[in-house]
Amino acid sequence: MKLTAAGLQQALISAADEIENQKDALTDLDREIGDGDHGINMARGFQAVKKEMESQENTEDLGELFPRLPAKP
Repeated sequence: MKLTAAGLQQALISAADEIENQKDALTDLDREIGDGDHGINMARGFQAVKKEMESQENTEDLGELFPRLPAKP
C-alpha cells in the first residue's frame, strides 16, 4: 500500500469525524482520571485539522498538505 496525499487527507478527515462522534465517551473516560475535557479538546483540535484538510487543493506532495507555521519573533 502506498501513502498518498489524498489518502492522508481522507484519513485525517475520517479521524476528525470519528473523534467528534466519540467526544462524549472520551470525555467520560477522562473524568475517571482527569478533568473531563479530553474529548472536547480532541474534537476541537481535529475539527481544525479537518478544516485545513478540506481547504487544501488536490496535491500529490505530502509536504504541501501541512502549511508551515510562521516563525515566532
